[in-house]
Amino acid sequence: MSFILNSYQDHLDSIKEFPDLKPGTWGGDGEIALFGDLGVKGIDKAHAIDDVLNLC
Repeated sequence: MSFILNSYQDHLDSIKEFPDLKPGTWGGDGEIALFGDLGVKGIDKAHAIDDVLNLC
């Protein structure tokens, strides 16, 4: 799930609110990030691609 950061505090709040998810930011560097995202820990694009390739 991705979301627009009104401030970097939004990112910090998402970490506290969803401790079982993997937080990230993008669209900038550090505290000037524009967007935040939350994903399932242990699942990333590389993992998803490996799963798809294993189906072939």
